[in-house]
Amino acid sequence: MLSALHGMQSAALRKMEADPHLDANAFVRAGMPITILCLVVVVALAVIKPF
Repeated sequence: MLSALHGMQSAALRKMEADPHLDANAFVRAGMPITILCLVVVVALAVIKPF
């Protein structure tokens, strides 16, 4: 999931670089919260060790 997010963000940033008047899309704006949420889930699963 994180590699897909990275790919979408890099494509969006390349488009924004080509056209400076283009606004950032939702994947670029929400990228950091999604990344942090995934990190928290991974750490919680590693610590709690369900099942």
